[in-house]
Amino acid sequence: VIVNYPAGSALTVTNPYAACGKVNLKDAITNLDTSGNTTYTFFNTDGVTTMTEQAAANVMVNGTYFIQAQTIGSACPSVKLPVAVTVNPLPTLTGVTNSIAVIKGAPVTLTASSNGTVTWYDQQGNAVSPNLGTLNTVGIYNYTVIATLGTCTASQTVTISVIDPADCDSLLERVYANS
Repeated sequence: VIVNYPAGSALTVTNPYAACGKVNLKDAITNLDTSGNTTYTFFNTDGVTTMTEQAAANVMVNGTYFIQAQTIGSACPSVKLPVAVTVNPLPTLTGVTNSIAVIKGAPVTLTASSNGTVTWYDQQGNAVSPNLGTLNTVGIYNYTVIATLGTCTASQTVTISVIDPADCDSLLERVYANS
């Protein structure tokens, strides 16, 4: 007697899978079908309790989760495949001022604090010291701070407006009627 079992739905995953801040279990599926012909079922770490798609897209706890696929036209679902999830922490990034206005010739020091390594970059992407020194050219400049903790990063942009009070347009001008 020969027993032929129907083929299950195709499913391959990256295992283990790591991401920063949270993990979307769909990102672990290497042959993700975006056509809508495959339904994916996500299981909690017990391998039995199903997860909503929203919960599967926001996994914040390390553990082994499971994924199963069912393709339209396929008699059987795939086997449940494990995905060992590691959620790496994002670095903190605080004390950053989004916008700074300074007078031409004034020194500028950029500030930021983090539980990771902090690096500042100018508009061209060059690493710079947070002590910018004296800014002598009127204009608007953007600097980006990146905090790195392991393989994870957080960033923020600071805009510096350098003004010259001796050469500024009037902000308020009186206009009188002449008739």
